[in-house]
This record gives sequence, C-alpha cells and structure tokens, in this order.
Amino acid sequence: LLFNNLILSASGKVLEQVTVVCTKVGQEREPRSCAAPPVGHFPVRSEASRPHPLRRSWLDFVWRLVFGVLIALPALSHAVTPAAARSVKYESDMRVTSYIAQLPPPSSPFAAPERSDDELLILILRLGDYVLSDGIFGYPKQGSLILPLTDLMDALEFSIEVDPENGRAEGWFIDENRLFNLDLAASQVVIEGEVIPIDPAFIEQLPDDIYVDVRTLARWFPINFEFNLSSLTIDLDSREPIPLEQRVARDQLRERVLSQRRSKTRELPTLEVPYEWVTWPVSDTTVEFQVSSSDEETTLTRNFSTLATADLMKLNADLFVTGTEKDQLSVARLKLGRQDATGGLLGKLDATQFALGDVFSPQIKHISRSQGGRGFEVSNAPLGNQNEFDRITLQGDLQLGWEVELYRNEVLLDFRQSQANGRYIFEDVPLLFGVNVIKLVFFGPQGQRREEIQQLRVGADQIKPGTHQYAISFNQEDRLLLMGNDKTITDQSFQGKARYAFQYKYGVNKTFSVGTNLASIPFEGGHRVYSGVNLVTSLGPIYGRADITKDIEGGWAGTISAQTRLFGINFIGEHTYLNDFLSEEFNLDSNPQETDSRLRLDGVVRWDFLPHIPFSLNVN
Repeated sequence: LLFNNLILSASGKVLEQVTVVCTKVGQEREPRSCAAPPVGHFPVRSEASRPHPLRRSWLDFVWRLVFGVLIALPALSHAVTPAAARSVKYESDMRVTSYIAQLPPPSSPFAAPERSDDELLILILRLGDYVLSDGIFGYPKQGSLILPLTDLMDALEFSIEVDPENGRAEGWFIDENRLFNLDLAASQVVIEGEVIPIDPAFIEQLPDDIYVDVRTLARWFPINFEFNLSSLTIDLDSREPIPLEQRVARDQLRERVLSQRRSKTRELPTLEVPYEWVTWPVSDTTVEFQVSSSDEETTLTRNFSTLATADLMKLNADLFVTGTEKDQLSVARLKLGRQDATGGLLGKLDATQFALGDVFSPQIKHISRSQGGRGFEVSNAPLGNQNEFDRITLQGDLQLGWEVELYRNEVLLDFRQSQANGRYIFEDVPLLFGVNVIKLVFFGPQGQRREEIQQLRVGADQIKPGTHQYAISFNQEDRLLLMGNDKTITDQSFQGKARYAFQYKYGVNKTFSVGTNLASIPFEGGHRVYSGVNLVTSLGPIYGRADITKDIEGGWAGTISAQTRLFGINFIGEHTYLNDFLSEEFNLDSNPQETDSRLRLDGVVRWDFLPHIPFSLNVN
C-alpha cells in the first residue's frame, strides 16, 4: 500500500497504466492480459473517473504518505510468508477478478506424511502357542515399532472402534467397565476414567490407520510386546487374561468338569475307506549279505525278508516271506481279513473282525497260551478289547535286522531282535488298572522307524449292560498256510495239531458280568478239553474277578484276583487253587502244583531331572 501510494503521488500516468493492466471491467469474466499479482499483494480496484494525481496539492501527497505508513506497519507485522500462504482466485458479482492470499488450516501434530512401501513390515503376531495374525502391518520408528490400532484391536478381540480420519478411537477392552477413548485433537487418551496425555513422537496418524508405538501400547493395555525384526515376529505376554485366554480357560474347565457326564466318543464325521478288489501293495524288503573269508575258502551268505500289505478280494491281505541262499523261499505267511468297529460283518454274526490264514489262538486263563498257525478267527468284541485280567501276549512279524521295543504308557518294558523265523513275541506283558497304551516301536537297519499303538482298558466297565460278546478261533499249531514252519519239528512237537477255543461274555449291569469258555489244545498223549466260567465285578475302586476251569478228564482249578490303583501304584493280588490240574500254564506232571499265590506292585518313578523309571515288585 505504501508503495502504491508513493506511485500515485508521483505520477498519475503510471497509476493509470497499473490500473489498466491489473484490473479490467467489461463483459469478459477472465482477464486476458492480466497476470496474477505476487503472493500477498492485494490489487486495487479501478475507478471510472479519477482526478489526475499531479493536480493534487503537495499537502495531499504528504497525507497519503502518512496514511500509507500507518497501514503498512501492522500489515507487515502480520504478513505471511510465500511458503505458508496460497493464492486463491476470487470473482465478485461485478465480474471483477481478483487474487487474495489465504492461510492453510492448522495441521495436527500427529499427522504424518504417507510412508513409503519400502518401510512397510509384515509381521506374525503371536500369543504363546496361538497365532493371532499371520500378516499384521507395522513400521520401524526410532529403534521401536509402530502398529495399526485397528488391526491390533481386532487380533486381541478388544471392542474398540478406530476412526483414522478424525483421529479418534473409543470402546472397551477385557471388561465392559474398562472404557477407552483416544482423541488426537485433544492430545489425550482416557483409560478407565484416567486422563493420560499422549506424545506425538509415539503416534502417527496415517491415511489408513492410527499407528501407535508398542511401548505406548504396553502402557495403555495389560500386554507386553517383544518384537524381532529379523524374524518378523511379535510375541505378546499378557499381564492379565485377555478374551482369547479367557475362552481357552473356559473350554478347559468345561472339559474337566463335563467329561464325566458326557460320552467319551466324540461326534466326528466318519471317513469311509472301502475295501477294494485289488490294490498295489505297500511293501518293505530287507536284504542282508555277509562275506566270510579264510585261508581255505570265501563264503557268501544272504538273507532277505519282505513285509507287504494290500487289498485283495475286498479283504486286507498281510504277507510275510523270508529266504536264504539255501532255501530261496523258506517261510511264507499270509493273512486275509477285515475289521469294522461298527460291526455288521458276516451277516447275522454281526462280527467286528474276522481273519483266515496264519492267525494266533487266544490266551485263556488257566488253559492255554497264544500260538500261531493256519486257521481262522471271528469275534464281535470291540477292537482292542482285552480278555485277560492283568496280562497280554504280543507277537507278530519282524524283518531281518530289525528290532522292536515295547512301551506301556510311554515307559519302556522290553525289546526283541529279529529271529530266523521272522517273528517277535512278548509273553505275559503286565497290564495296569485303567487304560494301558501299548506301543511297539520298530527300528530298521538303515534307521527306519515305525510305530504300532493300541489302547487296552482293564476295569469293570469293559462290557456294556445287556451286551453279548463272543470269540471263536481255530488253527493248526505252527503249520503255515503257504509254506514253511515256525518251529523245528521234534518228537515232542505238536506241530500241525488242531486247537480251538470259544469264549462268551455277557454284561449283567455296569459293575457285573459273567462269561464262559470252551477250549481244546494238543497235549501229550492227545488233546485235552477244558470248560470254564468267570465272574467279573467291582467294589468301589477295586476290580475283582473269579475263574473256575474244569478239565474234562478230571482236574479243576480256581482263581480269585483283585487289583486297584493307589497313590500312582498298581496293586494286583491273586490266589489260585489247583486240584490235579494240568494245562499249558500249569504243566508240572511229575510234581503237580496245589496252590499259587502272588502279589505284584507296578509303578513309575517320575523326576523332572531324570527319565521315567518303571519298577515292579513281585512276591510269589
């Protein structure tokens, strides 16, 4: 203004030129020859008739000079810099176009320019064993890490809504009474009624979200953050249970409290795997070579064994063959059969399992031990059901060079190495009261490993009330279906002799069941036939059983057994009375037994710094 007034006072002609260039009144809305004045310059509107300045008096010049100075001083003190102001075009109703300077709105101290994608980190958010998010965004900042508030609240299941555009977030966390309110415009956050100032150095308001430093988040919420940028992981440690942990704790409590009230069988969908007419076999072959050299000669021996399984004629087929350099095929065992936990096999027999070929006969109290040979077996008992009171015999195929370890409830009991006949056998494996997890671990010569696991339950609830169970078996002892023999024939051998067994059980109620059996086994001088009955019951935590077996030729035997579990130790007591009784289990013809009493204690010593050590105490 001061400059313009000086010009006006000096020369009317100059003023007239400035007026013509900077302002144009007429029909056109946009000036053609008028350029925008400098930023911060306010142009003067032209007048239709103005007296020539040179005609004014000298006093008028002085007055204009003083007036201009008075206006210029406050204007200069409040003038804006070109960097802070912007030129805005303004058009009046008089079709006069002018330009004025305008200031930008004040920016938030939390607002930050959009970050480069090169800074973006994609991290895994974990809470203990749980992955809360496998792709949460973050940015490094001054040796720390900032995270998006929206994604973090969703991962933690906190009911907090975030408004990035307005710089606000409100809701509650963990409990509905624990309110949360963040207001960037007020530079504060209110948590559970406490007003906490916030520092712009730890919060960034980006276009997509409000990003908060993990150190600030740890002060706002009861959670510790530990991040590793090299592995792109964030591990959370809650100082009090968050919704996810509360839900897991509720599920665990329900499982403990309600497990006794509901069926232990989960309602899971059944995966149907139908038997096929023929499938390509899955096989494992071991070949062993041995070279022996001496001054006289060099000999080469070889052995091989193959274990294969496949579907054949809609049955499961298991084949085991072995041979040497002398006998190209010395032993070949084949077993065909089916299993179905729901039953329904063989029509009205409603069997759960049957097999034919090389099978094993059952082990029966007082009478017989398990023996292999060609024959058949069929049963409607639940798969994995245990007929014996406190023991079991396990046997099967074992390839050359292999070893097998026996575990009961993850405790090592025994091991076997491969034999010439390709079999392993664990006789009279002790069973404990309750659930017995029997695991066989096989180790091959090149480091192979495979496992077979079955659960055997010993207790009074083995048979449901009103349920009938049967098992029928027949085989020729140690005589194989295809070729070879399991044992070397001797004068005392019963190889090829028939043996059969029939067993039946009925559940009277939840704590009482009855059973009977009939068996014929080869014995010196012919066969012996036995029949027997048994009663099974429970008295509180004590599981009891009584067996009476009669030899058709005259003798008999009776046994009373009981077992329980106290202080983590399994107690088994048994007393047997024998009256001129002989069998595979009691075979002392020259000096027959009259009584047999025993007490057995089984347990495991458990220390944190030592492996589990099983112990057993037997008194006979």
